[in-house]
Amino acid sequence: MAVKTATSSSQADDRRRHARLEVSTAIMVSPNGHANETNVFDLSESGARIGIPQDFEHGLGALVRLHFPKTHGPLIVFAEIVRVAIDHLGVAQLLRRAAHLAAGELRRG
Repeated sequence: MAVKTATSSSQADDRRRHARLEVSTAIMVSPNGHANETNVFDLSESGARIGIPQDFEHGLGALVRLHFPKTHGPLIVFAEIVRVAIDHLGVAQLLRRAAHLAAGELRRG
């Protein structure tokens, strides 16, 4: 897993409520109990940008579970898809505390 800090120019252009932690780690996205592998590109206290899993047919408003297998204990973050792009999904995390723990776990790696 790789972690990159944001540059000052990207911070100035970023209008998000919470700072982003740029990461690169594998996760499992599970809508309706079916697991799909993908990657997290960045993570904040309120959301994340993840790759679109292969054969993933869910759109805006769908609820998903993000499984972080590389943490020290089982960590699942519940999220809603809030943005669909060509190569990634934007999700809003429903449980901020879990997102904070995920970011801390990924930093320690």
